[in-house]
Amino acid sequence: MKDALDEIELPSAGILVDRQILKAMELGMIAIDPFEVGNLEPATYDMRVGKTAVVSTSSAPIDLSEHPLLTIEPYAAAILHTVETLRLSDRYAGHVGPKTSLLRRGIIASTGPQIDPGFEGALLINLVNVSPRPFHIRYNETFVTIEFQALSLAPSRPYRGPYQGRTELTAEEINRLLAFSGPTLKDVHACFREAEPGLRAAASLADEIPSLVEGQEKMLQVVSEIARVPEPNLLPSTVVPITTFEPEQFELLKPIQVVVQPTGDGYMCTFFDANVNASGETQVEAVANLKSVILDTFEDLESEKKPLGPGPNQQLAVLRSFIKRR
Repeated sequence: MKDALDEIELPSAGILVDRQILKAMELGMIAIDPFEVGNLEPATYDMRVGKTAVVSTSSAPIDLSEHPLLTIEPYAAAILHTVETLRLSDRYAGHVGPKTSLLRRGIIASTGPQIDPGFEGALLINLVNVSPRPFHIRYNETFVTIEFQALSLAPSRPYRGPYQGRTELTAEEINRLLAFSGPTLKDVHACFREAEPGLRAAASLADEIPSLVEGQEKMLQVVSEIARVPEPNLLPSTVVPITTFEPEQFELLKPIQVVVQPTGDGYMCTFFDANVNASGETQVEAVANLKSVILDTFEDLESEKKPLGPGPNQQLAVLRSFIKRR
């Protein structure tokens, strides 16, 4: 019997659907290594998180094969690469975008406008957390999706740029992100929040000139605080019980004892049994953020279709001993 793939025509131009992606791979016009059929979507292919990550809030690259859970703090940036290497013939281009699960949590992903025909290598992905909550992602987890487009003509000169054949981050890319020491978006946001009363008065001209000057001086003083780190007023660690997730649709089987510890610019709240943590500017905010992270992690692990590794399995078992759906 004739193979069903032989009946599939590749378009002269346009986006490939799943069967056409498989056919193009069979013909050697597209290569994805390693390829998993479970990551093939109706008209895209989902790519997974590679083993090396660099985060703007860390002092060194992170080996996710040894520490699988990566945390991107609020308003921080990260560079990752895909597990898969991709090879395109000169008749195909690619377009990469974040999965909707990232967008729903305030994560922006960028790789450039397109993957040029003739490209070969792993994809470098920039992630920026523009939400006020920490974002967690795991090694080998799918996080971006690629769309393949057939071209009506082959270009006169296929891609031969600096990213050709790359499978790892370069030392220059790592040092560029780690060397950043200026104020973060979180610092700028806090600055304008504190300066808001003075700015409102100036905008409405409701006060006299002395009041406007005072508001301006206050704003300048707050902005100047961004450039320096004050000495932290450290407090002892505090154990806080979480007794409810209301109004969320989850029930606590028993209280969760979490530890709140001061950091240089706020607080870190940790649920040590499940290896989950979150930060906040106040103790209350840190606990609230941790509650959200606990539920996000519980939902992600329970909804995972693929077999979990030993670490995630243990994490899910701990969470199930504390949480159940209503």
